[in-house]
Amino acid sequence: MVDSLPLFDLILTKSQFQSISIQQNDNFTEHLVNERTFLAWTRTSLDIFLHLDMLLQDRMVQLIFE
Repeated sequence: MVDSLPLFDLILTKSQFQSISIQQNDNFTEHLVNERTFLAWTRTSLDIFLHLDMLLQDRMVQLIFE
């Protein structure tokens, strides 16, 4: 048989509710910050590789047509 909790134990006080919602908000904010950091690193690495590729193609064209 499942132990039933008194109704009073199931009710959160205002401070408990605020504490839980602040903790969840902090976790959500941290997740968004990590995602933005990952996207920034990805965008930067793609920019570097694309610019290097364009530079190498220009050098190859110069070598071929000299």
